[in-house]
Amino acid sequence: MKLWPLVAVLAASSAAHAEHVRVTVNCTEWGFVSPSQEGLELRVDGVAQSAVGEDTTWANDTDGVAVVTGASGVGYEVAPGHHHLDLRTPDCAGSTDVDVNGPLTLTGWLTPTDDRLRGTAVLNEGYTLSLGSYFAWRSSTGYGDDTEQGAQLSLAVETRHFTTECEANHGNCSQSTVVVLDQMYGRGATSVWGSALRIGKRFAYRDVAFSGGVGIGADMVAGSDWHFFTPVWATLEYKPFCDWGVEATGTYEIHPTAWAENAPIFGAGVMWQPSGACSEPKRLESQAGLD
Repeated sequence: MKLWPLVAVLAASSAAHAEHVRVTVNCTEWGFVSPSQEGLELRVDGVAQSAVGEDTTWANDTDGVAVVTGASGVGYEVAPGHHHLDLRTPDCAGSTDVDVNGPLTLTGWLTPTDDRLRGTAVLNEGYTLSLGSYFAWRSSTGYGDDTEQGAQLSLAVETRHFTTECEANHGNCSQSTVVVLDQMYGRGATSVWGSALRIGKRFAYRDVAFSGGVGIGADMVAGSDWHFFTPVWATLEYKPFCDWGVEATGTYEIHPTAWAENAPIFGAGVMWQPSGACSEPKRLESQAGLD
């Protein structure tokens, strides 16, 4: 008696009754991890599964038409019943038992398996707000004195280890003379307003992170003129808490014209860097439905 037709029918019946499972889990701050970008692997009762694709989220536009607004997870087809699910990426892992009786969504945070990620400074998708002070060693050309000090505020956004930072500062040169092209301007305190756009890469190890790169910036000196420059910079962060830490930044401003000379700058301050990967409990949860 040939059994293969029966086996084929049973296999087709099992596949037809598989339920859709949406996996929306995090490893550090990446948002949901996927097989294509973070190498996510799902094993059901020890058997590796292939994703059927990324699920999408929908919303109604102004005309009431349903449109896709983005990806919301990775879809798998799982047979009904009680199962043990293992999720792994090269950096994180997690597991849970679920009862699959219909479509369901698996959410939560995986536990880092990479020793570098077991800390508070890990941030691969997020932002950092910093407030502090700076000290610059200036030439009198264009600025008015050999030193400048003041306050600075910055906002940095990180995406996949690349960081983009907008910085604004205001300071004063301690002496009263501003010299531009061998001419003397003004008396009294000299105010300096500056801003810069910095780009670079960031590397984290547990509670410490290092970033560095280049950028473009400009200073406006009272009684003088605008000075454009290229900052070459490096920042060291120490984050003893999930959301708060301190940082120190060293910058070398390269001025391309004779209106001002190159200058080293040192800055330090307090940083606020919200981290769900640090504060959220490392567990997986399942809920019925795909919403």
